[in-house]
Amino acid sequence: MLLETIDGQQLFVRQNLPVAPAAILVIVHGLGGHQGRYDYMTNYFVRHHVAVYRYDHRGHGQTPGPHGVYGDFNHFPDDLKTVVDWAKKNTPHLPIFVVGHSLGGGTAMAFGAKYPQTVNGIISVGALTRYHHQIFGPVRHFGDDETISGSFGDRSNSSAWIRQDYQDDPLNLTEIKGSLLNAAMDLVTFNRTHAVDFVDPVLILHGAEDGVVSVTDSMDSYREISSRDKELHIYPFLRHQVLNEPSRRLAVYQEILDWMKKHG
Repeated sequence: MLLETIDGQQLFVRQNLPVAPAAILVIVHGLGGHQGRYDYMTNYFVRHHVAVYRYDHRGHGQTPGPHGVYGDFNHFPDDLKTVVDWAKKNTPHLPIFVVGHSLGGGTAMAFGAKYPQTVNGIISVGALTRYHHQIFGPVRHFGDDETISGSFGDRSNSSAWIRQDYQDDPLNLTEIKGSLLNAAMDLVTFNRTHAVDFVDPVLILHGAEDGVVSVTDSMDSYREISSRDKELHIYPFLRHQVLNEPSRRLAVYQEILDWMKKHG
């Protein structure tokens, strides 16, 4: 279904509800991906009585509009706020959490800084909150119509099958426009300069072998935010897609679920 934002943009959204939900989890996908990449994770949490809400960022997946294109970086946290409010309205009186991966993790952290104490807690996974791995080259202003490859290759996952499945997914972006990268870099700047405004409970997860977003991003974020209730877990051997590494994903899901139960 489509959900309208405060500025009239429509977002493609999905809800997956268990019979008797005990909590809500809003999933925020990464750069170039879409909400459907988190079906396996969604099924796990629904089986454990968690209502799951997902959406496609502007310029991504099934959200209407040109693919790979973006505008004001504030739409990242603002759109997440729209989805969180919708989830609260649909399944009221439940503890609610946000989990974001990569660009989605940067979105979740910016949301926490901009809208503090809106949710019970935030889970940041391989989050783009700084720019220690200059995967798109040195910081600069990209031309809005400049085109950059959206493929991260074997840096993203240890499984060749999952990497190929990602490449073959027609809803993933194969090309990213400069306007989207400019918005992502502005989001990084916001997270760096507003870290002190982040006070929510947070669980920060990162793969030690992440070749896309440096683990130092999460280490800096952990050190600089103002939260008193914060945890940083670095997984040895895991790459960028911590939530979809076949060898460890169930353990990661369980860790997230246990943390949610402690904070609900």
